[in-house]
Amino acid sequence: MLTEAYALWIVPPAEKVRHATRPRPGAWIQGDVVQVLCEKKVKAPFATPYGKTPRSNGIDERCPECLQALVDETSRNWDA
Repeated sequence: MLTEAYALWIVPPAEKVRHATRPRPGAWIQGDVVQVLCEKKVKAPFATPYGKTPRSNGIDERCPECLQALVDETSRNWDA
C-alpha cells in the first residue's frame, strides 16, 4: 500500500530524466498533463504494450529539483 510519504519516479514521454510524483501514475489518463514535485508540468507516461519492455526501464537519472523536494520519503521507479 502506498502512503502519502511515498513517491514514484516516472519518465514522461520524450524525456530522459525521471520526475517524482506522489499520485499514482496508473490512475492518470495517458498523455494528461500532470504536475511533478519540481512543480514542472509533464505529460503522464503511456502504457507499454504487453510483452514489450518499457522505454523508461533503463533510465535512472533523476530530476535534481524533484530529489530536493523529497525529504525523508520512500521512493521507487515506476515504469508503464
